[in-house]
Amino acid sequence: MRAQVEAYMREHQMLDGADCVIAGVSGGADSVCLLWILKELEKRWGFSLTAVHVHHGIRGEEADEDEAYVQSLCRQWGISCRCIHVDVPHLARQENMTLEEAGRKARYDAFEAAEAQSGSARIAVAHHRDDNIETILMNLFRGSGLKGISGMEPMRGNVIRPLLCVRRSQIEAFLRQEGIAWRTDSTNLQTEYTRNKIRHTFLPMLEEAFPSAGEHLLRTAQLAGEAGRWIAGEACTFLEKNSAPCESGIQIDRAALQEQHPALQKEIVRQALVKSGVGLKDISGRHIEEICLLAGKGVGKSVSLPGKCEAKNGYETMRLGIRQEKRSAKCESFRMEVRQFPYKKTVKFPENRYTKWFDYDTITDTIVLRTRKTGDRIQVHPNGSKKLKDYMIDVKIPREQRDQIPIVAAGNQVLWVVGYRISEAFQVKSGTKQIIQITLISENQEEKGGLNDGRSDPCAGIGGGSGSQGEGAG
Repeated sequence: MRAQVEAYMREHQMLDGADCVIAGVSGGADSVCLLWILKELEKRWGFSLTAVHVHHGIRGEEADEDEAYVQSLCRQWGISCRCIHVDVPHLARQENMTLEEAGRKARYDAFEAAEAQSGSARIAVAHHRDDNIETILMNLFRGSGLKGISGMEPMRGNVIRPLLCVRRSQIEAFLRQEGIAWRTDSTNLQTEYTRNKIRHTFLPMLEEAFPSAGEHLLRTAQLAGEAGRWIAGEACTFLEKNSAPCESGIQIDRAALQEQHPALQKEIVRQALVKSGVGLKDISGRHIEEICLLAGKGVGKSVSLPGKCEAKNGYETMRLGIRQEKRSAKCESFRMEVRQFPYKKTVKFPENRYTKWFDYDTITDTIVLRTRKTGDRIQVHPNGSKKLKDYMIDVKIPREQRDQIPIVAAGNQVLWVVGYRISEAFQVKSGTKQIIQITLISENQEEKGGLNDGRSDPCAGIGGGSGSQGEGAG
């Protein structure tokens, strides 16, 4: 068996580039076997070996005896040993986890802390073929996708599983042959834990009816893994071409997403959720399917996700990220400076983004700086006007931004949608006699020539329309 494990480690290049191995050792047969094999390889492969034992604070005297056994074994074998005590029941309550989840978190936190103090290290854990079969079944019954039913990987990041090629029965037979004792965790015999139910009840029944069931499951998992890795690669390529970071999330090209095969769509969404910061915790298959369907729905449609997150449609993109609360406009952070003077055709139009000229004689009401109101209209071509709302829809301003954009208006006639355009009705023409110059100035700046950057500007980075004074027509 030792040669089988060594060959498996070489096949998967588990220790390439590593000068240290952190072995998780509980005292059970699997981890004791792992430690023994690594000890045998330590000198020949040229790495240093450290054992880490985590006391979970659950089984009282029995757990104390496990710790003492691991310490004694490491002294006997000349292996450095670190013992970490964690109150796992408290951690489970604090993090709203099951005891199994909290115990796993405690172990990996301890392994990673030890690894951080080492050089180029690997974390070795003692999962074997039977563990893998149990994991595949658990994920299958939970309704997992391809990744879940692919089971455990021989190597994931800096975590290696050298015993994944052998069965529990082989491990115990090997230890007996070598005359090495091990501890038995009594909780592993308690069938109230899901994994133990599968291990002690369901799997024996399954293998009695189908003697090769375990091997067939592993073969299916391998095929699922191959398919899953290919799809994951395609999804990664898609996101590189069709997504971009945005405020508190990521945005995806909706049309491009809809063109993909449904299996690929789901993986794209999974990866996008990770990239967006939402992550996959508490995300179910139903959430993934709803997000895929959302791509074909209208602007403003959304799907609520756990953790105050959402997927929401814009005009051409779908945004995944933290839910954006409706924000108030920032007009109060600006002041409007108005100046009147005769128009001379030889004078150049201002090039400053936040200074615009208007025909004084066409303005019949008081000029104000505000946000949009019901009834607002803007003239975008010489022969007629349209509702400001319709204009904003036409230029694809997201709904959640429309109430934030500063508007310069006279009554319900919009002179200037700041960051977009000015109205055709008030533009300077050949017959203009008097100019009204309007400049927006940030209250945080001392310059009187308008804004020179977008740091205080709620419209920074947006544009569109057409016209004669920059920003398109405004």
